[in-house]
Amino acid sequence: MSATPRAGDDLALDALIEKLELFRDADVTEDPALGYEITRGLGYPWQGVERARVNLSIETDTPDGARGFRASVQILCLVKTDEEEDDADKRLHYLKEQVRRAIMARQLPDWALSVGTFGRIDKPSWRRTSLGLPEADEAYLAGVWTLEFVYAYEPLELVSPNLEELAVTALPGGSATYPYGGNP
Repeated sequence: MSATPRAGDDLALDALIEKLELFRDADVTEDPALGYEITRGLGYPWQGVERARVNLSIETDTPDGARGFRASVQILCLVKTDEEEDDADKRLHYLKEQVRRAIMARQLPDWALSVGTFGRIDKPSWRRTSLGLPEADEAYLAGVWTLEFVYAYEPLELVSPNLEELAVTALPGGSATYPYGGNP
């Protein structure tokens, strides 16, 4: 029995994380203060933030036409504020641009996945957001990139059981075998 293949949205998150790591590492080489953590699917992404974090998650994954799915990826950019909120605001804007560069720098189609993995990739959108955190000692600034794309759905070949006969074993008083399409 073969393993279930990974879906296009899951592959997209892996590819995006790879791109983010590549660009982050290049920035950190120039200035270590430009680094940020990259996480995937954290329920409470603000917990444990040292300075800046990017958290990727699938927001929605819905059918799109007969042979595809539309996925919406949320890329949360989070900056912990210190005493100087103006610096945190500047850091959030720079983090936004770091993420934009990684999203838009698809040197190969489909983030280096096989060509045709995605049917359509929409332009990303950005919005500032409030996390609405419960009472916390630290304050955060945040924004979210939303990236939507359509990926192909390739149904797997179903392996049917032998339907020549059907064995029922949970009958009171024993079991019975029925021929396919008939009575015993």
